[in-house]
Amino acid sequence: MQQATKSATIWQKQELPDGWKRRAPAGFESLDDAKINQEAIDELRRLVRERLFPIFVHGATGRGKSFLAVRAFVGFQSRDGATFLRYGDFVEETIRASKNGQIGSFPAIRDTGLVVLDEIGSGIANEWKNEILLKLLDVRRDRPLIITSNVKPSELAQVFDARIASRILAGSLLELGGDDLRREWINDPAERARRVVKIV
Repeated sequence: MQQATKSATIWQKQELPDGWKRRAPAGFESLDDAKINQEAIDELRRLVRERLFPIFVHGATGRGKSFLAVRAFVGFQSRDGATFLRYGDFVEETIRASKNGQIGSFPAIRDTGLVVLDEIGSGIANEWKNEILLKLLDVRRDRPLIITSNVKPSELAQVFDARIASRILAGSLLELGGDDLRREWINDPAERARRVVKIV
């Protein structure tokens, strides 16, 4: 019971956005708070509070999936600890550790407050990748885990396999729609004038 109460308070609104950029994972330092989708933040906060893990955040490219996951990462980081994993890097590191007779970062992943696994489905799936992802899902079963992907929930079994799809779909789904945030400048005449160059 104490765990549920603690989990309900680990991600307080006042932690966002004040100072979050100083604690963001490498590569996310320049993200603009003005582009945050507040409705998505509120829904992600609710799913975390209700412990509906794993939370599978999906949508087309550029919709803010990783940004949303980073916000949760920051909220956990200051209290219970958090680990941010880029899927491709994590797979490579795990394979390299295995070849050297080591177990990689799984013990730390098991014990941290939150794990964010970013961009599953990048690259071509194979048996090695599936087994690594399956092990991570099992290590984090019933623990805070947020997964981001361009893969649709209905395609998980085809991209990975039925075991992985079943474990992910046992949690909750958060879809981000809208436009590609990276290309918002296209609708701004001043930005188009700055960025579009045509040499004839």
